[in-house]
Amino acid sequence: MEMQSQVYAIVFDIGNVLLATSFQKTNKAMAELTGLSVEEVVKTFFKNPTARKIWRQSQMGKINLEKFCNEILSLLNVSGQNISHEELKQALTSSGSENPEIWELIETFAEINPKVKRAIISNNASLYRESGQKLMPRLGEFFSPENIFMSHKVGLMKPDPAIFTSTCKKLGVAIENIVLVDDNTENVEQFRKMGGVAIQYDCSKHYIVHLWTKLGNIGLL
Repeated sequence: MEMQSQVYAIVFDIGNVLLATSFQKTNKAMAELTGLSVEEVVKTFFKNPTARKIWRQSQMGKINLEKFCNEILSLLNVSGQNISHEELKQALTSSGSENPEIWELIETFAEINPKVKRAIISNNASLYRESGQKLMPRLGEFFSPENIFMSHKVGLMKPDPAIFTSTCKKLGVAIENIVLVDDNTENVEQFRKMGGVAIQYDCSKHYIVHLWTKLGNIGLL
């Protein structure tokens, strides 16, 4: 077992941790919706600096969902197709799918560690709120609303140290007493740099046993 400070909180990411995500599915759905090729969608929407700026503004809560949809449709230049905001939202949120194995782990974790706080930090736009709730029906069972920190709500994004500092303050737990589970290397490295314990887990690359083992190594499972 690895030696470490006492753990008082564990923080999970959403994309590729609590939810499986596939941007290939999004690319295909957007191509079918707009009539563009997958290559055109990727070039115009996902690799375009303007599109990235719009995404970031949405993730930071600087633009509302209506403005986000209008700007994306304008960027795609498909105004003549009468694509509704609802159709656009459905295509953009098609990337997510359930990751049932993680909920089995969290249930066991909660039973073994009832006093350890559970929280979420996610770089997430309001666009994904409804789809996320549908794909994570057990969210409310294991996570209190006050411990779910979405970037569009707090105005900060990982790996900015400020979002980790803010989360520690709101949880009332020092960073050295928190474990972060995240798929992104930059996020994991920043959290470790600040003194926290971080486990890199990506459900598209790792079997769930990887996370069971890592948590077991620090005495949590």
